[in-house]
Amino acid sequence: MKTPARIWAHFHWLITGLALFGIWSGGYFLISCFMLDKPMNALTTGLDEMIPFIPAFSFVYLTVYWMFLLAPFTSPTPRDSLLLARAYLTLIFIPWIFFIFFPVAIQRPDFDINNFTMWTLLQIYRADNPINCFPSPHCAGAMLSTLIILDRSSRRLGFMTFVLTFVIGASTLMIKQHYILDVIAGYALGAAIYYFYYRMPSFEVQAHFRRVYQEIQQRIGF
Repeated sequence: MKTPARIWAHFHWLITGLALFGIWSGGYFLISCFMLDKPMNALTTGLDEMIPFIPAFSFVYLTVYWMFLLAPFTSPTPRDSLLLARAYLTLIFIPWIFFIFFPVAIQRPDFDINNFTMWTLLQIYRADNPINCFPSPHCAGAMLSTLIILDRSSRRLGFMTFVLTFVIGASTLMIKQHYILDVIAGYALGAAIYYFYYRMPSFEVQAHFRRVYQEIQQRIGF
């Protein structure tokens, strides 16, 4: 019988991916339900109003979920999975702070359900309230996943996911799930988290966390 340690050693990438996906999606929808009746901000610009409504981009929009799960497959060792988990958890928690303290909602268009494409978009709208917009967790997750794949996997796969990341960003605008500022902020957040965890030397990351911890201790008087 395999011990939990041996199971983790062999399936760390799968356990990490599924656990993080559960935290990401579960927390997102809980906050969405909690904040639904709260006052909202709008970030619409003239450029947003010029972007056409194209329901067919619903299918592209949905690809972000498998992209989120693809990055853990590029973690060859348990240590790599733990690094990825820290990066993903940071990506998950930072948008939650914005969703609660700077909630943004978007106005969705009306449409008729007359084909499979429109039905698919309806399911997206039903499953996801028109809030939790800034920064876009879709774009942040896609960017972080793509950069990790570029760093840890083949350049060909990384290039494909990099192109898809920007197509996903366009899809969020075309189906009226996000504003342009949401998309830009999402990309910037994903890239910043990747740089922090994968490009900064490990001793710098540890030193940074130590300084933050010491500052918190001083502020609360311990």
